[in-house]
Amino acid sequence: MTEQISKLLKDFLDELDDTMLREFKWYLGQHKERGSRPIQRSQLENTSRTETVDKLVQAYGAEGAVVTTVDVLYRMRLNDLATQLQNLRSTSA
Repeated sequence: MTEQISKLLKDFLDELDDTMLREFKWYLGQHKERGSRPIQRSQLENTSRTETVDKLVQAYGAEGAVVTTVDVLYRMRLNDLATQLQNLRSTSA
């Protein structure tokens, strides 16, 4: 299951250009999920999309990584992407 979620998240991060990916990482470095701390910005510097997904899953678990990604995409005002990801997870859950 984690592999499927990681692939799904990577596919969505592939939709972001390099500037948007930097913004995503910035929001991710500020994101506080209940009971966990944000991923340190230093851990996100110079990370590829796959490494970013790995850090998301390590920090928040598979389902938490999806929730966090949806939240960050909404904060970036990428509502279409966020809604698509949310809908994909709800139909496959």
